[in-house]
Amino acid sequence: MKVEGINVDYEIKELDYEAFIPIYNNFMINDFPDDELRSLHSIKRMFKDGRYSVLVMVEDERVALLDYYAVTQARRGQGIGTLFLQKIRETLDGDGLLIESERPDKAETEDDRIIRTKRIDFYEQNDSVVTEYTWEAYGVIYNLLYLPIAKDVDAVDVGFKIKEMYGFTLPKALLEKYTKLYVE
Repeated sequence: MKVEGINVDYEIKELDYEAFIPIYNNFMINDFPDDELRSLHSIKRMFKDGRYSVLVMVEDERVALLDYYAVTQARRGQGIGTLFLQKIRETLDGDGLLIESERPDKAETEDDRIIRTKRIDFYEQNDSVVTEYTWEAYGVIYNLLYLPIAKDVDAVDVGFKIKEMYGFTLPKALLEKYTKLYVE
């Protein structure tokens, strides 16, 4: 695989929960706002139930990317994110990936709006589709995007899939109280 200007000799690896803990504690809590980050307890429960996996892309056994789709600060802007998405699409055996991305128009600051816009632009440049759905979870409002792997967005009920995904992690009462799906 060729991505201009970067080493492509990376390997996708799946981590177990114990290997994931240092990534969560050392990177994720610094790189994601509190309202976007699942608790470690919630992630552990999903690992236990077989409903959560963490994929990392490694180079010489160094973590370059991690779940929640983040590139470590030192590696941002080098094409690593694009390469990782390409490798995920080659590696995963599924219809596609559902992506939550905070809506730029709901940002509280101009800097945050710019970051959110860049994030969505990145996903779109890498073949993701912004769907018609808006998803609200615990007060955070997201655009729902879809990255096709085996099926195009038209063949997948994105609204059903997001509810199903959260249904695996939340009791029904909390799902009904703290989440909302709508079309804008």
